[in-house]
Amino acid sequence: MKISKQAKELVSHIDLWLKVYIPKTCGYSVQTVMSYKQVMRLYVEYLEEKKSVTVDSFSDICFSRETVESWLIWLQNGRGGKPCSRRTRDHRLTVIRSLLKYLQSRDIAYAKRYIESCEIPMISHGRGKVVAPLSKVAMKAFFASIDCNTIAGKRDYALFSFMYDTGCRVGEVLSVKTCDLILDHRSPYVIVKGKGNKDRCLILSEKTVNTLKAYIAYFSIPYDAKTYLFHSSHKGRTEKMSADAVNTRLYAISYTAHKTCPEIPLKMHSHQIRHSAATHWFMDGINIAMISEYLGHASLETTRVYLGISREELETALRKREYMPLDQPKKYKIQGGLRGLLGL
Repeated sequence: MKISKQAKELVSHIDLWLKVYIPKTCGYSVQTVMSYKQVMRLYVEYLEEKKSVTVDSFSDICFSRETVESWLIWLQNGRGGKPCSRRTRDHRLTVIRSLLKYLQSRDIAYAKRYIESCEIPMISHGRGKVVAPLSKVAMKAFFASIDCNTIAGKRDYALFSFMYDTGCRVGEVLSVKTCDLILDHRSPYVIVKGKGNKDRCLILSEKTVNTLKAYIAYFSIPYDAKTYLFHSSHKGRTEKMSADAVNTRLYAISYTAHKTCPEIPLKMHSHQIRHSAATHWFMDGINIAMISEYLGHASLETTRVYLGISREELETALRKREYMPLDQPKKYKIQGGLRGLLGL
């Protein structure tokens, strides 16, 4: 297979970006790295199928503004399937910018391509649809609608109780392994791995601890470093539960709960549990600095916007800042063509 010198260097840079820079230097999660790899797979697919780019012709010109913009239009037109949303389109543009920013740090010849990509405008104008929190009454109705007499219901109750008690993102919850739970400590807690591979320790309520113990005992789940707390079994294999599976269960429960409490949407989103938990903490007088730490936010400003409170309320809360004492430990199958060369 004939490969030009520039193509070899470009492939090497992209490989380091995906396998070293993003996961290790930037500390991005496995899910984020996979999403970046998927974007690159789509980009290379476009280069090969629509631009007839070969292994030998792979060069910086493949990242010209004209090429990137035509790729974005191809994505928005559905690439033969379902069109992507504006927000998804902007995320994929962000990934290409990230790559080009890295490439220019490795070779100044890519500076022009990076500058060109920064001139392509975003079109989603915001963070997308706002996820509204539910009231305490609605959350109570939600949990009352879970049928704990069924096997699925027992797991659902433990799963959503854990999510509501900790305010974790669904991906963080599904990544918790049984060895991350410290349930017999005088202040039971869980170690959660958040964005940027940063660990944070979250205190668990007595009710949630009892729920988890009952759940673990009922399903005979072992305490070890390999077993996910919330998992699914397929063909004899125990695997990490997927976010889609969580949403499927959430839709079923919220559909039932909506009949008794119309405030609960017919298709409840997992993020509503996180948002509801944070809002209820704030209503109960827990300091915003502590809420920010529990949610894993990078700044208090993020938490302020998240909770929809004013800067004046934030300043008042900070003047009353309190800290909760925590007794916790410190802490290639090779294919042909360009995609095969890049391992995509």
